[in-house]
Amino acid sequence: PAGRPWTRRCQDVGLGVLLGLLPVIVLIVLHRSLTSALFLYAFNLIGIARWLQSAAIIAPALIFSCFIAGLIVTTRQPTGRQRMVIQASDIGSGIIIAAAVIYVGIDRTLSFGAIVAFPFILGAMLTTTTLLAWYNIDGPHVRKEKAPQRASTVQATAFLIIALLLMQPGSSAMFGLRPTPPENADSPWQHTAVQGETVMKSFEVMNIEPFKSTISEASLESKWRVYVLYSENFPADKPRGIAIFMHAHTGQDIEYFYTDLLENLARQGLIVLAPQYITEWNDEIAPAIQPDAIRGGTSDPRHAANIDFAVHHAQAAFEALMSPDSELGQSVRTDLGEGVILDSASLWIGGHSFGGGAAIHIAAGMAGDGHGQNSLVIEVLVPFGISDAEGMTPNLSHLPDHTIAHITEHDADNIVNGCDGRWLAHRLSTRDNDTNEHLPGVLHLLTQSDFHGFPRLLATHYLPVNMLHDTLADLTVHDRISAQAAFVQGTSSGADGVEEIRAHLHDQNGTLSDIGMWSDGVPLTPVQVDRDPVSTKQCIERRPPG
Repeated sequence: PAGRPWTRRCQDVGLGVLLGLLPVIVLIVLHRSLTSALFLYAFNLIGIARWLQSAAIIAPALIFSCFIAGLIVTTRQPTGRQRMVIQASDIGSGIIIAAAVIYVGIDRTLSFGAIVAFPFILGAMLTTTTLLAWYNIDGPHVRKEKAPQRASTVQATAFLIIALLLMQPGSSAMFGLRPTPPENADSPWQHTAVQGETVMKSFEVMNIEPFKSTISEASLESKWRVYVLYSENFPADKPRGIAIFMHAHTGQDIEYFYTDLLENLARQGLIVLAPQYITEWNDEIAPAIQPDAIRGGTSDPRHAANIDFAVHHAQAAFEALMSPDSELGQSVRTDLGEGVILDSASLWIGGHSFGGGAAIHIAAGMAGDGHGQNSLVIEVLVPFGISDAEGMTPNLSHLPDHTIAHITEHDADNIVNGCDGRWLAHRLSTRDNDTNEHLPGVLHLLTQSDFHGFPRLLATHYLPVNMLHDTLADLTVHDRISAQAAFVQGTSSGADGVEEIRAHLHDQNGTLSDIGMWSDGVPLTPVQVDRDPVSTKQCIERRPPG
């Protein structure tokens, strides 16, 4: 066909497939882990998809224009250039098919049909490359009333079917025919956030020698640091509350995964500490153990070792911040002034996944040491669980009556068991004594997916990370954390409006559960607020391994 044999065309498509797989191969080589490579690829793919969703209407028009331009340009090209067009189109088709295969794998395990912009773009591009190749092979012959080549027609038909399958779920959305979700409501905490860039630095504050017997060889090679974030634009005469955030499993790259969340805290005036800690199991501690999950906790010694590391690093980071003689403390005081008031009576403590369990341990310890006596907010995002190993169970009896704690579950989470978080909500609410007295500020929140409009809103385990900072993350995770931070900082600095924010965080008027309406007036699926989450889902006390 146009001087290019069928076997050569197959080779060109195969070359394109290899080029399409190259990013995954490079990530595997760089990270020495297929799992890490696929997660990084997936997160970046989702980031691209989020950017593409803003190109609705524009993207299809642009691709269609490119296709028409391609047809016009290749209309009277000599045979040699036709061959180049066919080769480029076949290689491009191979790259797109490889990207589509990777997308399908990611969609089945992570995004569950929520991403529609990216496959639509892939399908539209595959249609363009397929038709350009077919036109330059068979178009001139058809005009001369000759039958099109069978092999070319079969390939074009197969590729077009793939393209239509990719485009169909997102076609109405990409042509602007679906309702759109709301922006964040105009709430008090939207006005208290300061503008401008936040400062982000990292320091080594902890000696890991005491932990060498419990952590793996690979972990010993790492430099474990604490990240510090704050805004320099906050009024210098106001005390500054303190926030501690614990990352998820393999989320040590704080600046890659969590800057959006941490900057939300810092813009409200808090000094934010985000210590790195070990999340990989050291199987040498207990190679054959299969621990049960008991009331949202586990006695697994591997988990206990990691939680112990996390708690000690958070404590070391806090002590370094409070000390004007430490490198961290000196740096903060140099930027914010020697007279800066660091208010440990006003605390925000949170964590994601594995870090959610660590955050509960840290909050219990800080409360036991007398911190957080003016305000204590705990944000536990889709938690993995706490450690109930001997000597490790957090003492929740010290939590003050004014404690506000939100323990979240996401309905499309395929990583952690939702009952772990529900039991942790129960244990926080009762301060682990199972009496009929419950802290009124402790709520279990179930964030639900909603595919009514575009973009589709998917409540996955990874909603808090940067790459999934989409509309649903804005309306739930980030808006709630901004309100929490504004409450903690407002309590510290004596700002107006604190009681209104407290009422919101207690969901006294349903404002925490109501996240707005689609543009066609249909309410978004609300966040379910549950004060008795264990009974609601009939979570058993002891869950077998797995």
